[in-house]
Amino acid sequence: MIATAAEAERSGSEIQPASSQSPKDEPASSALPDSADTFPKNLRECCLELCESLNPTIQPRAGEMRDWDIEVLSSGKVSMADAKNFAAWSDSKLDNVFRHLTPEQKQLKRTEYLKEAKQRMDGPPASVGRKPKPGDGDIHIRKIPNSEYAFRLWGRGLETKRQYCLDWVHSKTGEPVNSPFGEDYELWAVPNRRTPWIPCPTSRLCSVERAFGVAQKDILPGHEKFTLLEGTACLFKRPGQMPIYFEVPVRPRPVDNSDVLVFDFSGDD
Repeated sequence: MIATAAEAERSGSEIQPASSQSPKDEPASSALPDSADTFPKNLRECCLELCESLNPTIQPRAGEMRDWDIEVLSSGKVSMADAKNFAAWSDSKLDNVFRHLTPEQKQLKRTEYLKEAKQRMDGPPASVGRKPKPGDGDIHIRKIPNSEYAFRLWGRGLETKRQYCLDWVHSKTGEPVNSPFGEDYELWAVPNRRTPWIPCPTSRLCSVERAFGVAQKDILPGHEKFTLLEGTACLFKRPGQMPIYFEVPVRPRPVDNSDVLVFDFSGDD
């Protein structure tokens, strides 16, 4: 979840192995030519999408305060009272970051902080708080049997964190939804079924929003999501249905073996 400003202010069907084919369900809304890459080019574009989703009636100011406003607007929903005089409210949040400094120190640190905010926004996209759009790429959809919904797993912008995000979408429309099973489900990180003898902690997973203390009923419609590390084996349970097992993909990447000798014991001698 992109919350830089807030942080600153606070100082299945039959269980199948992941390698086997799974039923795929591509909602019509996700069909765009591969060449239509809609993914943001920097963090600013990621945050502006969140601003539009969370606070569609408020525009960040132009000038030196623009990137700070974008951080604030993308960190959470602004109340109606604060939205009436957003500029003053945003300024007060920035002042609060430096509340323990002298006036002279505040001015210096404020200038430095605004410069750093621009540098962050010019940097690479980070998209844990962003739902994917058609054309983003690296989107995987699997229909949940005996329901009108599907799992959606996506990974653009999360490569350096070695993460994927997971949510639910309506199978026909592709629209994201919060848990369509209410609180009548469980999602667990479990031992890998291909190597169950290797010790691995088992833990129940919660959504990003629940981890931040947001009650299920208060999660904005369609915003609920989970973050999962590459290679995590998961088990999804719901009453009266067979559990669904899946593994989060591991992106191919070069491995630096420059400091070791590697022996490969696979295959015949």
